[in-house]
Amino acid sequence: MAAFVFSEAIYTIHTFRGIMKPLAKGVVGALLLLGVVACGCTTSPGGDGMVTGAVWVLNGYMDEGGAMVAPLASASVTAAFADGRMGGSGGCNRYGASYTISGSSMTIEMPVSTLMYCPEDGVMDQEQRYLTLLPEVAGYMVDGGTLTMMDGSGRVILSFEAVDQSLAGSSWTLTGYHDGKDAFVPVIPGTRVTAEFGVDRQVTGSAGCNHYSGSYSADQGTIAFGPLAWTEMYCAEPEGVMGQETAYLAALQQARGYSVGAGELTLTDISGMRLASYVVSVEPSEENIAGKE
Repeated sequence: MAAFVFSEAIYTIHTFRGIMKPLAKGVVGALLLLGVVACGCTTSPGGDGMVTGAVWVLNGYMDEGGAMVAPLASASVTAAFADGRMGGSGGCNRYGASYTISGSSMTIEMPVSTLMYCPEDGVMDQEQRYLTLLPEVAGYMVDGGTLTMMDGSGRVILSFEAVDQSLAGSSWTLTGYHDGKDAFVPVIPGTRVTAEFGVDRQVTGSAGCNHYSGSYSADQGTIAFGPLAWTEMYCAEPEGVMGQETAYLAALQQARGYSVGAGELTLTDISGMRLASYVVSVEPSEENIAGKE
């Protein structure tokens, strides 16, 4: 089943008709909707149960020229459905909308979203296009782990795949993090920051210079890290590595939500702000990347 994560804050949100409205915390919960298991669906539409219980990751969308294109690998777009509400990450902001299903028909109301800005090339344009397409959905099809959405003429405009949200036994390499001030920044070239989530509920990895470890709990799209311990080496190079390490470890302690995309992991705080982004590790971790001889 899916779960709502509620924030105590009240946000200003943007509807894609250009109207600014206050967003009460009950709706914030819908914006932070996260699922927990990969879909076990089999074929064709058959009601709400065909789309609930999964986190769907966008793998294609129709651009303004009418062609289906792949989304940016650096900005995972997700959707989860429960109790007449759908929502997830637009690649930068959290969004939410009401939806209805009847047979093979699906309608999605105009979405609302948070108002963060992400500077990476193409992220904001992709997000706006995705959110603009949602109200155009008129039909859908589920086939195994694939969700396809069509417009009123039957054209495919959005395509998703279901992704397992389990973290246990996974290893990740950091690509970007929140610097603790007002920006989400890429990892410093020449450093490697990792996170390995054990089946024993322990997380270990390199923070760029020092090795860290601690406990974690992850369930239904929510995550929390216990007190972290780390070694106490000092690395002079690359420039800024120690500041990066401090900001990264602080981000872990603030994390309250997570979402696994297609080869990607995103950690967010209680408001849905992105704290850290990772890709699946393709090589063994090393305890001290920047400081090793």
